[in-house]
Amino acid sequence: MGRIIIFLGTPGAGKSSILKGIKKDNLRIINVGTEMFEIARKHYDVGDRDDVRHLAPEITDKISDMVFSEIVSHKEDVIIDTHASVRSGPRFYPGFTIEKLQKLKGLKTIVYIDASSRDILARRSKDLTRRRDVEDETDLEEQREVNLSFIGTYSVMMGLPIYIIKNNEGHLKQATEQANKIVSDTFT
Repeated sequence: MGRIIIFLGTPGAGKSSILKGIKKDNLRIINVGTEMFEIARKHYDVGDRDDVRHLAPEITDKISDMVFSEIVSHKEDVIIDTHASVRSGPRFYPGFTIEKLQKLKGLKTIVYIDASSRDILARRSKDLTRRRDVEDETDLEEQREVNLSFIGTYSVMMGLPIYIIKNNEGHLKQATEQANKIVSDTFT
């Protein structure tokens, strides 16, 4: 297994946008949501990516296990792009369980991409490719707090450093530069 960095955040914080600007050879970026959707589409007749989070928890766990089996089989360095938490109605599910994190033997660090709740809402309203639950700034503040508690737990349980990158509106270039530095420092 290669070395691994996890990029986490709230949907709309800009993880995928930042990761498009990562410059490193022999690196695989795996978007967990996309991989889970592909499996759910084939085996559970799910129509779009946003329907995956509404599947029964035991089904999403099974799909997640399949994605993690693929991740641990890679020999090259990997960046995992995923959510810190998944909201389903009033519940939050962690993006990872400790058991899954422990299987990632090459895990080196966690990067949390954050943005203001206002920026996240604005980005989501422009993204017509996704179908999200209606949320307001209070809902997003709550999810961002939950995310930080999950990430803190991951860090303590795994003994890993955490980086937080602020991806405020109009500052994607600076956020991408920070991410590239973290990737370069971690994978050298």
